[in-house]
Amino acid sequence: MPFPDRSQEDTVLWKHSPAYQLLHTTSERDKQKASSSGKPPTTWRKIWKLKAPSKIKHFCWKLYSDCLPNASNLRKRGVLSQRGCPLCRAKEEDSTHTFQRCPFTSETLTRQQLKSFPYQFACMQDLVEFSFDNLEKDQLTKWVITMWDVWRQRNLALREEPIRQPEETATFALNFMSRMANAAFVANQPFSIIENG
Repeated sequence: MPFPDRSQEDTVLWKHSPAYQLLHTTSERDKQKASSSGKPPTTWRKIWKLKAPSKIKHFCWKLYSDCLPNASNLRKRGVLSQRGCPLCRAKEEDSTHTFQRCPFTSETLTRQQLKSFPYQFACMQDLVEFSFDNLEKDQLTKWVITMWDVWRQRNLALREEPIRQPEETATFALNFMSRMANAAFVANQPFSIIENG
């Protein structure tokens, strides 16, 4: 057997098949989608740039991804759930019900005088994208905080704990935004030490 010529650098040659090409293309596409599950990156950036606490941004991301643990999603995951909406006792609870059709949510949004949406959305992704594209900055923040609080009230009702009424839930978002603004104002004030003389 002859020895290879040492003056040339080794190279690897591999003729790939069409199946390999398909696998490689699919793999590259999956890598690009990994962090966003195929969602448009602009919406993700908008969610994370919200002027709200991280827990509310995280909630908004879950709302957009429709992965909140409502009765419908729990059934899809194989968790037995026979319950309906804990807020209005409707037989079926899914995200579109909780955040659009539930009378509790509708009354809360009406009391806030938020811009009404022209139609019901079939999925949460469309609802969140529409909200981000069509609501003014303050209205959007108020809407996201309200949806977060509706979800909190829903969870309290599920555990059979006392909940706020829609009118109280409507004012909660305004009070929460006011507290956030005050905290931001105080955080930007220069720190001074007062000496006792």
